Amino acid sequence: MTVRIANCSGFLGDRLAGPREMVDGGAIDYLTGDWLAELTMSILTRQRDRDPGKGFPGTFIAQMSEVLASCATRGIRIIANAGGVNPHACAAALQEVVDAHGLETVIAVVDGDDITEDFNRSIASGKWDGSHLTSGEPFSSLGETPTVVSAYLGAWGIVEALDAGATLVVTGRVSDASPIVASAAHHYGWGRADLDRIAGAVAAGHVIECSAQATGGNFSFFTEIDDLTHPGFPVAEIEEDGSAIITKHAETGGAVTTETVLSQLLYEIDGPRYANPDVIARFDTVFVDQVGEDRVRVSGAIGESVPSHLKAGAVCNIGWSAAMSVAVTGLNRDAKVDLLLSQVWSQFPKGRETFDDVVITVTGGLNDASRNPRSVDDATALLRIAVAGRDKTLVNRFPRVVVEQLLGGFPGMALPTPPTKAGLRQQFWPTLVPTEQVPER
Repeated sequence: MTVRIANCSGFLGDRLAGPREMVDGGAIDYLTGDWLAELTMSILTRQRDRDPGKGFPGTFIAQMSEVLASCATRGIRIIANAGGVNPHACAAALQEVVDAHGLETVIAVVDGDDITEDFNRSIASGKWDGSHLTSGEPFSSLGETPTVVSAYLGAWGIVEALDAGATLVVTGRVSDASPIVASAAHHYGWGRADLDRIAGAVAAGHVIECSAQATGGNFSFFTEIDDLTHPGFPVAEIEEDGSAIITKHAETGGAVTTETVLSQLLYEIDGPRYANPDVIARFDTVFVDQVGEDRVRVSGAIGESVPSHLKAGAVCNIGWSAAMSVAVTGLNRDAKVDLLLSQVWSQFPKGRETFDDVVITVTGGLNDASRNPRSVDDATALLRIAVAGRDKTLVNRFPRVVVEQLLGGFPGMALPTPPTKAGLRQQFWPTLVPTEQVPER
């Protein structure tokens, strides 16, 4: 029997009502979601450092409290990477919700993705250079110690949890498609050697992993979709052979067409060989066919092999940044901008070179003395200056220096926003790690 797998979240800030909409909107067997973008891991790490009981999206607990009873009644299993960098604490918080509702939900945790300590030991000993996935540079060239290093786990730890009777599986970092692959693999009893079937589930999972991007969100031809006010989230109806129908609940906004599905299928891939933890899926063999209204069949994916390495992401703190916006009103826009910049840089020991990075943008306003503006808005440009550097004191001083020019600067200068403090600047470093070095549990 076809398994219906719903996605209710594509990132930490996605629609809070997503889980409730997918549970109430129609028949599903599995509720899955993605709460983790790359830099989200570092944000959650800082939360965990401040409080050992944190490090996972708190909104996820509130979302689950709305649907756990319905899922238990209807036999819907939940798989989510919302464990963040502290999946066991997330499971403990979920258990409190389960107990409060008097449910018999069985919670499992999949961990092993946090390889920070092993990564640091390997780099320090010279055992491994952690080379950048695209540039090939060794990690040592960054000159930093990562705050967190997470490997992207596959589906089999989740399958093991489901096989053991779990009805709610919480993971740390897994590949975005892994919860969908695991749902189908458990449902049909696939094994690790069923590469074509797994590749089909990877294709389906890749299509629905970013929620409404499969139903018209982020779609270049969005004006061709009748109603995007509140697009529905996608459902993958996966067959035993790995092929799938991508659809959405009836009477929800957006659309599922060959174009919306192809748009998402081509998202975040690097050529036809799409490497997932459990299979290298060939996307150049995939057929995408409209088989009904809001029903698109995805079939033909071929599983080439199982990768010997997993992708891992190291997040490092690389200094501080701050930005200020300035309204530049009236004629002689460029001269006014030049004056303000000269005033600001004069207050720092090395001028503009005090900072490692400086980004300056000017949008709108007047740079032609012959123009006669009809309104203040028409005559106003927005200058944005952003700086970054290792010295927090200097970066923190920058917004104040801009403010200090207000009465001694160019005519018509205004600040649309108040000054801010220096914020932590971070860098994501993708690399590959041998699969056998990652202790998935």
